[in-house]
Amino acid sequence: MKKLRVTIDPLQEKGKINRELYGQFIEQAGRIVYGGLFVGKDSPIPNEDGVRLDVIQAYRDIQVPLLHWPGGGVADSYHWMDGVGPQEERKPLINRWTHQVEDNSFGTHEFFNLCEALGCEPYLVFNVGSATVRETASWLEYITFDGDTEMTRLRKKNGREKPWRLKYICMGNEWWFYETAQGYAEDYRRYSQFAREYGDNKLVRLLRGPQHFSYEHTDLLAGLVEPGSFDAMTLYQIIPSVPEGGGQSMQGGPIVSGGSVEFTKEEYYAALQNALKIDGSISRHLGILNRRTGNQGVKLAIDEWGTWYRQEKPEELWSMHMTMRDALIAAAVLNIYNQRSKDLLLCSLCMSINALCSILETKGDQLVKTPVYYVFRMYQNHQDAVLVHSFVEEDTVSFQGQELPCVSCSVSKKGETLLATLVNCSLERDYALEIELPHWSCRQCEGEILTGEIHSHNTFDAPCTVFPRAFTDFQIEGGLLRLTLPKASIISLTLAP
Repeated sequence: MKKLRVTIDPLQEKGKINRELYGQFIEQAGRIVYGGLFVGKDSPIPNEDGVRLDVIQAYRDIQVPLLHWPGGGVADSYHWMDGVGPQEERKPLINRWTHQVEDNSFGTHEFFNLCEALGCEPYLVFNVGSATVRETASWLEYITFDGDTEMTRLRKKNGREKPWRLKYICMGNEWWFYETAQGYAEDYRRYSQFAREYGDNKLVRLLRGPQHFSYEHTDLLAGLVEPGSFDAMTLYQIIPSVPEGGGQSMQGGPIVSGGSVEFTKEEYYAALQNALKIDGSISRHLGILNRRTGNQGVKLAIDEWGTWYRQEKPEELWSMHMTMRDALIAAAVLNIYNQRSKDLLLCSLCMSINALCSILETKGDQLVKTPVYYVFRMYQNHQDAVLVHSFVEEDTVSFQGQELPCVSCSVSKKGETLLATLVNCSLERDYALEIELPHWSCRQCEGEILTGEIHSHNTFDAPCTVFPRAFTDFQIEGGLLRLTLPKASIISLTLAP
Protein backbone atom coordinates (compact mmCIF):
# COMPACT_ATOMS: atom_id res chain seq x y z
CA MET A 1 0.00 0.00 0.00
CA LYS A 2 1.41 3.38 -0.97
CA LYS A 3 2.05 5.93 1.78
CA LEU A 4 1.05 9.57 1.37
CA ARG A 5 1.96 12.36 3.75
CA VAL A 6 -0.65 14.96 4.68
CA THR A 7 0.22 18.20 6.46
CA ILE A 8 -2.32 20.27 8.40
CA ASP A 9 -1.29 23.53 10.05
CA PRO A 10 -4.11 25.11 12.11
CA LEU A 11 -2.00 28.24 12.69
CA GLN A 12 -2.06 29.09 8.96
CA GLU A 13 -5.55 30.51 8.63
CA LYS A 14 -6.83 31.33 5.14
CA GLY A 15 -10.16 33.04 5.78
CA LYS A 16 -13.75 31.98 6.34
CA ILE A 17 -15.55 29.32 4.32
CA ASN A 18 -18.80 31.12 3.56
CA ARG A 19 -21.72 28.85 4.49
CA GLU A 20 -23.50 29.76 1.24
CA LEU A 21 -21.00 27.57 -0.66
CA TYR A 22 -23.26 24.68 0.45
CA GLY A 23 -26.47 25.96 -1.17
CA GLN A 24 -29.20 23.99 -2.96
CA PHE A 25 -31.06 24.75 -6.19
CA ILE A 26 -34.82 24.11 -6.57
CA GLU A 27 -35.96 24.91 -10.09
CA GLN A 28 -39.63 25.15 -10.98
CA ALA A 29 -39.32 22.21 -13.42
CA GLY A 30 -39.86 18.46 -13.65
CA ARG A 31 -40.49 16.84 -10.26
CA ILE A 32 -38.19 19.16 -8.32
CA VAL A 33 -40.86 21.40 -6.77
CA TYR A 34 -44.18 19.82 -7.75
CA GLY A 35 -44.14 16.15 -6.80
CA GLY A 36 -40.90 16.62 -4.92
CA LEU A 37 -40.50 19.46 -2.45
CA PHE A 38 -44.11 20.64 -2.59
CA VAL A 39 -47.23 18.47 -2.23
CA GLY A 40 -49.84 21.11 -1.25
CA LYS A 41 -51.53 21.84 2.05
CA ASP A 42 -54.30 19.27 1.46
CA SER A 43 -51.92 16.37 0.79
CA PRO A 44 -52.08 13.34 3.09
CA ILE A 45 -48.27 13.49 3.11
CA PRO A 46 -47.25 15.41 6.28
CA ASN A 47 -46.42 18.97 5.29
CA GLU A 48 -45.98 22.52 6.49
CA ASP A 49 -47.57 25.08 4.18
CA GLY A 50 -47.56 22.41 1.48
CA VAL A 51 -43.82 21.62 1.83
CA ARG A 52 -43.04 18.04 2.83
CA LEU A 53 -41.97 17.78 6.47
CA ASP A 54 -39.45 15.04 5.68
CA VAL A 55 -37.77 17.33 3.13
CA ILE A 56 -37.69 20.19 5.65
CA GLN A 57 -36.09 17.91 8.26
CA ALA A 58 -33.57 16.53 5.75
CA TYR A 59 -32.59 20.11 4.85
CA ARG A 60 -32.26 21.05 8.51
CA ASP A 61 -30.08 18.03 9.22
CA ILE A 62 -27.44 19.32 6.78
CA GLN A 63 -27.99 23.00 7.65
CA VAL A 64 -28.94 24.07 4.12
CA PRO A 65 -27.72 27.70 4.08
CA LEU A 66 -29.17 28.93 0.77
CA LEU A 67 -32.01 28.09 -1.63
CA HIS A 68 -31.82 29.15 -5.29
CA TRP A 69 -35.19 29.67 -7.07
CA PRO A 70 -37.16 29.78 -9.44
CA GLY A 71 -34.52 28.87 -12.06
CA GLY A 72 -32.56 28.07 -14.08
CA GLY A 73 -34.03 28.42 -17.53
CA VAL A 74 -37.50 28.64 -16.01
CA ALA A 75 -36.61 32.00 -14.43
CA ASP A 76 -36.76 33.82 -17.76
CA SER A 77 -40.38 32.78 -18.30
CA TYR A 78 -41.53 33.06 -14.67
CA HIS A 79 -44.02 35.82 -13.83
CA TRP A 80 -44.22 36.26 -10.10
CA MET A 81 -47.69 37.83 -9.98
CA ASP A 82 -49.13 34.56 -11.28
CA GLY A 83 -47.87 32.82 -8.13
CA VAL A 84 -49.33 34.99 -5.34
CA GLY A 85 -52.80 35.30 -3.86
CA PRO A 86 -55.39 32.58 -3.16
CA GLN A 87 -54.14 29.38 -4.74
CA GLU A 88 -57.39 28.67 -6.54
CA GLU A 89 -57.06 32.04 -8.32
CA ARG A 90 -53.43 31.68 -9.45
CA LYS A 91 -52.70 31.49 -13.16
CA PRO A 92 -51.26 28.20 -14.44
CA LEU A 93 -47.68 28.20 -15.67
CA ILE A 94 -46.62 26.42 -18.87
CA ASN A 95 -43.17 25.03 -18.21
CA ARG A 96 -40.83 26.11 -21.00
CA TRP A 97 -38.87 22.85 -20.90
CA THR A 98 -41.58 20.20 -20.64
CA HIS A 99 -44.70 22.13 -21.68
CA GLN A 100 -46.26 20.78 -18.49
CA VAL A 101 -48.98 22.94 -17.00
CA GLU A 102 -48.23 23.76 -13.35
CA ASP A 103 -50.73 25.41 -11.04
CA ASN A 104 -48.33 27.96 -9.48
CA SER A 105 -49.31 26.81 -5.99
CA PHE A 106 -45.65 27.21 -4.96
CA GLY A 107 -44.85 30.89 -5.33
CA THR A 108 -43.24 33.83 -3.57
CA HIS A 109 -44.90 33.32 -0.17
CA GLU A 110 -44.23 29.59 -0.09
CA PHE A 111 -40.58 30.04 -1.09
CA PHE A 112 -39.74 32.83 1.35
CA ASN A 113 -41.64 31.18 4.20
CA LEU A 114 -39.65 27.99 3.58
CA CYS A 115 -36.37 29.94 3.70
CA GLU A 116 -37.45 31.51 7.00
CA ALA A 117 -38.37 28.09 8.43
CA LEU A 118 -34.93 26.76 7.46
CA GLY A 119 -33.03 29.88 8.54
CA CYS A 120 -31.39 30.02 5.10
CA GLU A 121 -30.72 32.79 2.59
CA PRO A 122 -33.08 33.08 -0.38
CA TYR A 123 -31.36 33.53 -3.76
CA LEU A 124 -33.72 34.92 -6.37
CA VAL A 125 -33.17 34.92 -10.14
CA PHE A 126 -35.18 37.59 -11.94
CA ASN A 127 -36.89 37.22 -15.29
CA VAL A 128 -35.16 39.47 -17.84
CA GLY A 129 -36.17 37.30 -20.79
CA SER A 130 -39.91 37.96 -20.86
CA ALA A 131 -40.69 40.29 -17.92
CA THR A 132 -40.59 44.08 -17.84
CA VAL A 133 -38.31 46.17 -15.68
CA ARG A 134 -41.39 47.36 -13.82
CA GLU A 135 -42.45 43.78 -13.06
CA THR A 136 -39.04 43.00 -11.57
CA ALA A 137 -38.92 46.24 -9.56
CA SER A 138 -42.41 45.56 -8.23
CA TRP A 139 -41.39 42.09 -7.09
CA LEU A 140 -38.54 43.53 -5.02
CA GLU A 141 -40.91 46.10 -3.55
CA TYR A 142 -43.45 43.38 -2.72
CA ILE A 143 -40.79 41.28 -0.97
CA THR A 144 -38.66 43.85 0.89
CA PHE A 145 -40.47 47.21 1.33
CA ASP A 146 -42.10 48.11 4.64
CA GLY A 147 -43.99 51.25 3.57
CA ASP A 148 -47.51 51.77 2.29
CA THR A 149 -47.72 51.14 -1.46
CA GLU A 150 -49.86 49.17 -3.86
CA MET A 151 -47.39 46.28 -3.73
CA THR A 152 -47.10 46.18 0.07
CA ARG A 153 -50.89 46.36 0.41
CA LEU A 154 -51.13 43.38 -1.94
CA ARG A 155 -48.56 41.47 0.12
CA LYS A 156 -50.52 42.15 3.31
CA LYS A 157 -53.77 41.15 1.61
CA ASN A 158 -52.09 37.88 0.68
CA GLY A 159 -51.21 37.20 4.31
CA ARG A 160 -47.74 38.65 4.93
CA GLU A 161 -47.60 41.77 7.10
CA LYS A 162 -43.85 42.36 7.36
CA PRO A 163 -41.36 42.19 4.47
CA TRP A 164 -38.99 39.29 4.07
CA ARG A 165 -35.22 39.52 3.95
CA LEU A 166 -33.55 39.08 0.56
CA LYS A 167 -29.80 39.15 0.06
CA TYR A 168 -28.82 37.53 -3.25
CA ILE A 169 -30.31 38.48 -6.61
CA CYS A 170 -29.31 37.68 -10.19
CA MET A 171 -30.54 39.34 -13.37
CA GLY A 172 -31.70 36.60 -15.71
CA ASN A 173 -30.40 33.15 -16.41
CA GLU A 174 -29.44 31.60 -19.75
CA TRP A 175 -29.38 34.81 -21.80
CA TRP A 176 -27.44 33.14 -24.62
CA PHE A 177 -30.66 31.40 -25.66
CA TYR A 178 -32.27 34.64 -26.76
CA GLU A 179 -29.77 37.49 -27.04
CA THR A 180 -26.15 38.53 -27.45
CA ALA A 181 -23.70 39.47 -24.71
CA GLN A 182 -24.18 43.12 -25.72
CA GLY A 183 -27.96 42.75 -25.33
CA TYR A 184 -27.65 41.09 -21.95
CA ALA A 185 -25.21 43.74 -20.68
CA GLU A 186 -27.74 46.45 -21.56
CA ASP A 187 -30.54 44.47 -19.89
CA TYR A 188 -28.38 44.00 -16.79
CA ARG A 189 -27.83 47.77 -16.56
CA ARG A 190 -31.53 48.57 -16.89
CA TYR A 191 -32.90 45.90 -14.58
CA SER A 192 -30.19 46.39 -11.97
CA GLN A 193 -30.68 50.15 -11.94
CA PHE A 194 -34.29 49.67 -10.83
CA ALA A 195 -33.54 46.87 -8.36
CA ARG A 196 -33.73 49.19 -5.38
CA GLU A 197 -32.76 48.54 -1.79
CA TYR A 198 -35.38 49.29 0.84
CA GLY A 199 -34.67 50.02 4.49
CA ASP A 200 -31.76 47.98 5.83
CA ASN A 201 -32.21 45.17 3.29
CA LYS A 202 -28.92 45.21 1.37
CA LEU A 203 -28.75 43.39 -1.95
CA VAL A 204 -25.82 41.40 -3.32
CA ARG A 205 -26.02 41.62 -7.13
CA LEU A 206 -24.93 38.80 -9.40
CA LEU A 207 -24.10 39.17 -13.07
CA ARG A 208 -25.16 36.15 -15.13
CA GLY A 209 -21.94 34.71 -16.47
CA PRO A 210 -21.15 31.95 -18.94
CA GLN A 211 -21.13 28.18 -18.97
CA HIS A 212 -18.15 26.00 -18.16
CA PHE A 213 -14.97 27.01 -19.93
CA SER A 214 -16.37 29.82 -22.12
CA TYR A 215 -13.62 32.28 -21.24
CA GLU A 216 -14.27 34.41 -24.33
CA HIS A 217 -17.79 35.15 -23.01
CA THR A 218 -16.41 36.26 -19.66
CA ASP A 219 -13.92 38.51 -21.46
CA LEU A 220 -16.62 40.00 -23.67
CA LEU A 221 -19.24 40.44 -20.94
CA ALA A 222 -16.84 41.91 -18.37
CA GLY A 223 -15.85 44.55 -20.90
CA LEU A 224 -19.49 45.54 -21.47
CA VAL A 225 -20.70 45.91 -17.87
CA GLU A 226 -19.63 48.79 -15.67
CA PRO A 227 -17.07 47.74 -13.04
CA GLY A 228 -18.54 47.93 -9.56
CA SER A 229 -22.10 47.32 -10.76
CA PHE A 230 -21.99 43.67 -9.64
CA ASP A 231 -20.63 41.81 -6.63
CA ALA A 232 -20.02 38.48 -8.33
CA MET A 233 -20.36 36.76 -11.69
CA THR A 234 -22.15 33.43 -11.90
CA LEU A 235 -20.55 30.37 -13.42
CA TYR A 236 -22.34 27.24 -14.64
CA GLN A 237 -20.32 24.08 -13.93
CA ILE A 238 -22.23 20.97 -14.98
CA ILE A 239 -20.15 17.75 -15.00
CA PRO A 240 -20.85 15.19 -17.76
CA SER A 241 -19.25 11.76 -18.12
CA VAL A 242 -17.61 12.37 -21.49
CA PRO A 243 -13.88 13.12 -21.86
CA GLU A 244 -12.44 16.61 -22.11
CA GLY A 245 -15.71 18.34 -21.28
CA GLY A 246 -17.14 17.08 -24.58
CA GLY A 247 -20.83 17.33 -25.21
CA GLN A 248 -21.07 20.75 -23.58
CA SER A 249 -22.15 23.84 -25.45
CA MET A 250 -23.45 27.35 -24.90
CA GLN A 251 -26.79 26.04 -26.17
CA GLY A 252 -27.82 23.84 -23.31
CA GLY A 253 -25.23 21.96 -21.31
CA PRO A 254 -24.27 18.32 -21.82
CA ILE A 255 -25.62 16.90 -25.07
CA VAL A 256 -23.98 13.50 -24.80
CA SER A 257 -23.36 11.71 -21.50
CA GLY A 258 -23.59 8.18 -20.18
CA GLY A 259 -26.14 6.67 -17.84
CA SER A 260 -26.44 7.60 -14.19
CA VAL A 261 -26.44 4.01 -12.85
CA GLU A 262 -24.96 1.95 -15.68
CA PHE A 263 -21.57 3.32 -16.69
CA THR A 264 -18.02 2.22 -17.38
CA LYS A 265 -14.85 2.89 -15.43
CA GLU A 266 -13.80 5.20 -18.28
CA GLU A 267 -17.00 7.22 -17.87
CA TYR A 268 -16.29 7.54 -14.16
CA TYR A 269 -12.82 8.93 -14.77
CA ALA A 270 -14.17 11.21 -17.53
CA ALA A 271 -16.62 12.76 -15.06
CA LEU A 272 -13.86 13.09 -12.45
CA GLN A 273 -11.58 14.73 -15.03
CA ASN A 274 -14.28 17.30 -15.82
CA ALA A 275 -14.93 17.91 -12.12
CA LEU A 276 -11.28 18.55 -11.29
CA LYS A 277 -11.05 21.13 -14.07
CA ILE A 278 -13.33 23.41 -12.03
CA ASP A 279 -10.31 24.61 -10.03
CA GLY A 280 -8.54 25.88 -13.15
CA SER A 281 -11.78 27.29 -14.50
CA ILE A 282 -12.19 29.41 -11.35
CA SER A 283 -8.67 30.79 -11.78
CA ARG A 284 -9.07 31.66 -15.45
CA HIS A 285 -12.48 33.31 -15.13
CA LEU A 286 -11.32 35.33 -12.11
CA GLY A 287 -8.15 36.39 -13.92
CA ILE A 288 -10.21 37.74 -16.81
CA LEU A 289 -12.60 39.54 -14.45
CA ASN A 290 -9.78 41.12 -12.47
CA ARG A 291 -8.05 42.31 -15.63
CA ARG A 292 -11.24 43.65 -17.18
CA THR A 293 -12.72 45.34 -14.11
CA GLY A 294 -9.59 46.28 -12.17
CA ASN A 295 -11.36 44.88 -9.11
CA GLN A 296 -9.34 42.27 -7.25
CA GLY A 297 -12.25 41.67 -4.87
CA VAL A 298 -14.80 40.46 -7.42
CA LYS A 299 -15.96 36.88 -6.81
CA LEU A 300 -17.60 33.99 -8.60
CA ALA A 301 -20.92 32.34 -7.77
CA ILE A 302 -21.13 28.76 -9.05
CA ASP A 303 -24.89 28.62 -8.83
CA GLU A 304 -25.45 25.53 -11.00
CA TRP A 305 -23.04 22.65 -10.45
CA GLY A 306 -23.18 18.89 -10.32
CA THR A 307 -23.05 15.75 -12.44
CA TRP A 308 -25.34 15.46 -15.46
CA TYR A 309 -26.05 12.21 -17.30
CA ARG A 310 -28.52 10.69 -19.71
CA GLN A 311 -32.11 10.97 -18.52
CA GLU A 312 -33.28 7.67 -16.97
CA LYS A 313 -36.99 8.15 -17.72
CA PRO A 314 -37.79 9.81 -21.08
CA GLU A 315 -41.03 11.18 -19.69
CA GLU A 316 -39.45 12.72 -16.56
CA LEU A 317 -37.20 15.75 -16.96
CA TRP A 318 -33.60 15.25 -15.76
CA SER A 319 -34.47 12.00 -13.95
CA MET A 320 -31.26 10.39 -12.69
CA HIS A 321 -30.08 8.34 -9.72
CA MET A 322 -27.00 9.34 -7.78
CA THR A 323 -24.45 6.63 -7.01
CA MET A 324 -21.23 6.35 -5.02
CA ARG A 325 -19.52 7.80 -8.11
CA ASP A 326 -21.41 11.07 -7.60
CA ALA A 327 -20.58 11.15 -3.89
CA LEU A 328 -16.87 10.93 -4.71
CA ILE A 329 -17.11 13.66 -7.34
CA ALA A 330 -19.20 15.93 -5.08
CA ALA A 331 -16.70 15.48 -2.22
CA ALA A 332 -13.76 16.33 -4.51
CA VAL A 333 -15.56 19.43 -5.82
CA LEU A 334 -16.52 20.61 -2.32
CA ASN A 335 -12.87 20.29 -1.32
CA ILE A 336 -12.05 22.59 -4.26
CA TYR A 337 -14.72 25.07 -3.17
CA ASN A 338 -13.41 25.07 0.40
CA GLN A 339 -9.83 25.64 -0.80
CA ARG A 340 -11.02 28.44 -3.14
CA SER A 341 -13.46 29.96 -0.64
CA LYS A 342 -11.86 33.42 -0.76
CA ASP A 343 -12.77 33.54 -4.48
CA LEU A 344 -16.35 32.26 -4.18
CA LEU A 345 -19.49 34.05 -3.01
CA LEU A 346 -21.95 31.16 -3.16
CA CYS A 347 -22.56 27.79 -4.80
CA SER A 348 -25.78 25.82 -5.32
CA LEU A 349 -26.08 22.16 -6.22
CA CYS A 350 -28.15 21.45 -9.32
CA MET A 351 -30.74 20.09 -8.53
CA SER A 352 -31.81 19.37 -4.99
CA ILE A 353 -34.66 16.88 -5.44
CA ASN A 354 -35.61 14.26 -8.05
CA ALA A 355 -33.38 15.60 -10.83
CA LEU A 356 -29.75 15.76 -11.92
CA CYS A 357 -27.30 15.70 -8.98
CA SER A 358 -30.02 15.40 -6.36
CA ILE A 359 -29.57 14.90 -2.64
CA LEU A 360 -33.15 13.63 -2.17
CA GLU A 361 -35.60 11.48 -4.13
CA THR A 362 -39.31 11.15 -3.40
CA LYS A 363 -42.03 8.72 -4.45
CA GLY A 364 -45.46 9.09 -2.91
CA ASP A 365 -44.94 9.41 0.83
CA GLN A 366 -41.43 7.89 0.67
CA LEU A 367 -38.16 9.81 0.73
CA VAL A 368 -34.65 8.49 0.12
CA LYS A 369 -31.37 10.29 0.72
CA THR A 370 -28.83 9.86 -2.05
CA PRO A 371 -25.08 9.28 -1.49
CA VAL A 372 -24.55 12.97 -2.37
CA TYR A 373 -26.77 13.95 0.57
CA TYR A 374 -24.40 12.20 2.96
CA VAL A 375 -21.43 14.09 1.56
CA PHE A 376 -23.17 17.34 2.48
CA ARG A 377 -23.91 15.90 5.93
CA MET A 378 -20.25 14.96 6.47
CA TYR A 379 -19.04 18.36 5.25
CA GLN A 380 -21.62 20.57 6.98
CA ASN A 381 -19.36 21.77 9.79
CA HIS A 382 -17.11 23.48 7.25
CA GLN A 383 -19.84 26.11 6.98
CA ASP A 384 -18.62 29.47 8.36
CA ALA A 385 -15.50 27.78 9.72
CA VAL A 386 -11.97 29.10 9.12
CA LEU A 387 -10.05 27.38 6.33
CA VAL A 388 -6.58 26.29 7.44
CA HIS A 389 -3.56 25.15 5.47
CA SER A 390 -3.46 21.56 4.31
CA PHE A 391 -1.28 19.74 1.83
CA VAL A 392 -1.55 16.21 0.39
CA GLU A 393 1.36 14.43 -1.21
CA GLU A 394 0.26 13.66 -4.76
CA ASP A 395 -0.44 10.36 -6.45
CA THR A 396 -2.24 10.20 -9.78
CA VAL A 397 -4.11 7.94 -12.16
CA SER A 398 -3.58 8.28 -15.93
CA PHE A 399 -6.63 9.00 -18.06
CA GLN A 400 -6.81 10.27 -21.64
CA GLY A 401 -3.19 11.41 -21.50
CA GLN A 402 -3.69 13.36 -18.26
CA GLU A 403 -2.69 12.65 -14.67
CA LEU A 404 -5.67 12.96 -12.30
CA PRO A 405 -4.91 13.46 -8.58
CA CYS A 406 -6.39 10.62 -6.56
CA VAL A 407 -6.56 12.18 -3.09
CA SER A 408 -7.77 15.62 -1.99
CA CYS A 409 -8.64 17.22 1.31
CA SER A 410 -9.78 20.41 2.97
CA VAL A 411 -9.50 21.35 6.64
CA SER A 412 -11.31 24.00 8.67
CA LYS A 413 -11.31 25.19 12.25
CA LYS A 414 -14.04 26.23 14.68
CA GLY A 415 -12.68 27.19 18.06
CA GLU A 416 -10.27 24.41 19.05
CA THR A 417 -11.86 21.79 16.79
CA LEU A 418 -10.73 20.83 13.29
CA LEU A 419 -12.76 19.18 10.55
CA ALA A 420 -10.72 17.37 7.90
CA THR A 421 -12.49 15.92 4.87
CA LEU A 422 -10.52 13.51 2.69
CA VAL A 423 -11.55 11.78 -0.53
CA ASN A 424 -9.83 8.98 -2.44
CA CYS A 425 -11.17 8.98 -6.01
CA SER A 426 -8.99 6.07 -7.14
CA LEU A 427 -10.83 2.88 -7.99
CA GLU A 428 -7.69 0.77 -7.64
CA ARG A 429 -5.58 2.01 -4.72
CA ASP A 430 -5.88 2.26 -0.96
CA TYR A 431 -3.51 4.74 0.70
CA ALA A 432 -1.76 4.73 4.05
CA LEU A 433 -1.94 8.33 5.23
CA GLU A 434 0.42 9.91 7.74
CA ILE A 435 -1.09 13.19 8.90
CA GLU A 436 1.27 15.72 10.46
CA LEU A 437 -0.10 18.56 12.60
CA PRO A 438 2.82 20.88 13.42
CA HIS A 439 2.19 23.38 16.22
CA TRP A 440 -0.89 21.43 17.30
CA SER A 441 -1.39 18.36 19.43
CA CYS A 442 -4.23 16.03 18.44
CA ARG A 443 -5.50 13.90 21.33
CA GLN A 444 -9.08 13.19 20.25
CA CYS A 445 -10.44 12.01 16.91
CA GLU A 446 -13.88 10.97 15.70
CA GLY A 447 -14.50 9.88 12.13
CA GLU A 448 -17.08 8.84 9.56
CA ILE A 449 -16.54 6.99 6.29
CA LEU A 450 -18.68 6.79 3.16
CA THR A 451 -17.58 4.11 0.73
CA GLY A 452 -18.87 1.44 -1.61
CA GLU A 453 -18.76 0.05 -5.12
CA ILE A 454 -19.12 3.05 -7.45
CA HIS A 455 -22.41 1.89 -9.00
CA SER A 456 -24.07 1.39 -5.61
CA HIS A 457 -26.96 3.71 -4.81
CA ASN A 458 -29.89 4.06 -2.46
CA THR A 459 -33.39 3.04 -3.52
CA PHE A 460 -36.81 3.14 -1.91
CA ASP A 461 -36.47 -0.59 -1.19
CA ALA A 462 -32.87 -0.29 0.05
CA PRO A 463 -32.45 3.29 1.32
CA CYS A 464 -29.21 2.70 3.28
CA THR A 465 -27.06 0.88 0.73
CA VAL A 466 -24.66 3.83 0.75
CA PHE A 467 -24.58 5.27 4.25
CA PRO A 468 -21.86 6.85 6.44
CA ARG A 469 -20.48 4.63 9.14
CA ALA A 470 -18.25 5.28 12.12
CA PHE A 471 -14.57 5.27 11.24
CA THR A 472 -12.23 4.16 14.00
CA ASP A 473 -9.33 2.62 12.07
CA PHE A 474 -6.76 5.27 13.00
CA GLN A 475 -3.85 5.64 15.43
CA ILE A 476 -2.52 8.76 17.11
CA GLU A 477 1.14 8.34 18.05
CA GLY A 478 4.37 10.29 17.94
CA GLY A 479 2.64 13.46 16.82
CA LEU A 480 1.14 11.71 13.77
CA LEU A 481 -2.35 10.59 12.88
CA ARG A 482 -2.16 7.38 10.83
CA LEU A 483 -5.02 5.83 8.90
CA THR A 484 -5.91 3.90 5.76
CA LEU A 485 -7.95 5.77 3.15
CA PRO A 486 -9.64 2.99 1.13
CA LYS A 487 -10.23 3.24 -2.60
CA ALA A 488 -13.47 5.01 -3.57
CA SER A 489 -14.01 6.47 -0.11
CA ILE A 490 -14.69 9.72 1.75
CA ILE A 491 -13.62 10.23 5.35
CA SER A 492 -14.45 13.10 7.68
CA LEU A 493 -12.36 13.53 10.83
CA THR A 494 -13.22 15.76 13.78
CA LEU A 495 -9.99 16.50 15.66
CA ALA A 496 -9.57 18.08 19.07
CA PRO A 497 -6.54 18.78 21.30
